[in-house]
Amino acid sequence: MTPNPLRNPQFATTLAHGLALLNCFKVSDAILSNKDFAERTGLSKATVSRLTYTLAMLGFLRYDNNVRKYRLGSAAVSVGYPFLQGLRIRELARPLMRELADVARGSVSLGIRDRTQMVYVETARGHESPAFRPDTGASLPILASAMGRAWLGRAEPAQRAAVIEQVQTRDPAQWDAYHAGLEGALRTFAECDVALGEGDIEREIHAVAVPMREPINSETFVFNCGVPRLQLTDRTLVDVIAPRLVAMVDTLERQIASQNVAADETRTSPSPLPEQATMDSFPDDDDRQFAFTLARGLEILRCFRPGEAALGNKDFVARTGLSKATVSRLAYTLTELGYLRHDEVARNYRLGGGVLSMGYPLLAGMRIRQIARPFMRELALQVRGSVSLGMRDQSNMVYIECCPGDKRILARPDVGAVRPILRMAMGRAWLAAVTPQEREVALNRLRIGVPDQWQQYGAQVQQALHDFHETGVCFSYGDMQKNAYGVAAPLCAQVDAETLVFNCAVPAQSSQGRRLIDDIAPQLVTMVSNVEIAAGLR
Repeated sequence: MTPNPLRNPQFATTLAHGLALLNCFKVSDAILSNKDFAERTGLSKATVSRLTYTLAMLGFLRYDNNVRKYRLGSAAVSVGYPFLQGLRIRELARPLMRELADVARGSVSLGIRDRTQMVYVETARGHESPAFRPDTGASLPILASAMGRAWLGRAEPAQRAAVIEQVQTRDPAQWDAYHAGLEGALRTFAECDVALGEGDIEREIHAVAVPMREPINSETFVFNCGVPRLQLTDRTLVDVIAPRLVAMVDTLERQIASQNVAADETRTSPSPLPEQATMDSFPDDDDRQFAFTLARGLEILRCFRPGEAALGNKDFVARTGLSKATVSRLAYTLTELGYLRHDEVARNYRLGGGVLSMGYPLLAGMRIRQIARPFMRELALQVRGSVSLGMRDQSNMVYIECCPGDKRILARPDVGAVRPILRMAMGRAWLAAVTPQEREVALNRLRIGVPDQWQQYGAQVQQALHDFHETGVCFSYGDMQKNAYGVAAPLCAQVDAETLVFNCAVPAQSSQGRRLIDDIAPQLVTMVSNVEIAAGLR
């Protein structure tokens, strides 16, 4: 019988309660009140009030004054970025996934297990079916999804039994709904090395899934291809799409074997770009409304930097200033909840799939991303650059949608990436677009919170405001990274009470400065205008 972590004195209950509030959000429930949190978690109103106050101060929640409720904050997205950045398999698999998605006219996704769920870490869409738009961070029940059944089919018997027991004890609703089909699914996998899902989660979507033969850093990765049912004949999924998916996985495994991806992903030294996203200083110790245990647990998660696959308790202690005993307790709790994974052999921790699921409701609920995606892709191809959409995350901007372009831009953007607000065109455009009062509050926070950044780049704010007044855009000439120039323009109106900004980055060359002003900036303005019309903002 699996022991109940709640009864372990090492378990940090306040941290668990705070994370439970973040898990209350669903794609269909983008705004929640303290009353909603209390009803969904069973916590008292006083406890909920204290936790929401803390989460809002840390950027994981955002209070919407118009409706007097909370939305997920941008920190819920950015906390998962180092996890994604450390998965080099995504970069290798992306072109193969895109090719198959186009051929199948469906969606090809890559996922890993997160306790009793499977969570998507990469998705390529070959359709825009309104009923099924999988996205990074989406989680599916392990028993109901083709991806989950494939994972169970590949697992060793003891590991499979442990996960099934976990479903029975910790997710009884999933067990009751789907366990009847488990034996047949495992039998199909044993015979064909694939798992099927025929409308179990989305009635109009059928899927086939194939796991990789060998784990990478103790993680079993599974590929899934979902196709609208109306596009399929009786045997298309099994006879056509399944063999193509198997062939795609075989190709990827050969590439991985030749490039030694596992060794590459175990590196622990951070990449030089971008700067580490920092959490603003905690309030004074006498602030009784602030839940310090919750804040310190989230600070552990934010210790990871892009390029760092694993950290030990010693690293957490050095980066947070917390005691060894406190770090040990917080890491234990985060591991039990799926936000960290403990490597027993290396005796260190990796980020778990839970950090991706945390921000998924925010991303999936932003219809503007789906509307903007084709316009962004078209511009990226035209200018041979990268086009991104972002929102503010305290002293940074966080990317919520990206269309990568030219490979010469070394730090290619990805969803969840954070960049210092003063150093990039996107951040400067955000400052120019908000009200003078909001801008002054943000600038004061930057002066105090990131004094080094302010001293180096603060003087450029006035130039950015002037550029925005004259042209409707802001620029960055190698301030974020030397090999890239950027131009950014905001949407004309807020979306869900949030100011969103589009950014276009191109490789830095001697001739690109004039091109950025004369050619790319007008194209970006036109693209933003087209998105605004399509979204009904003007």
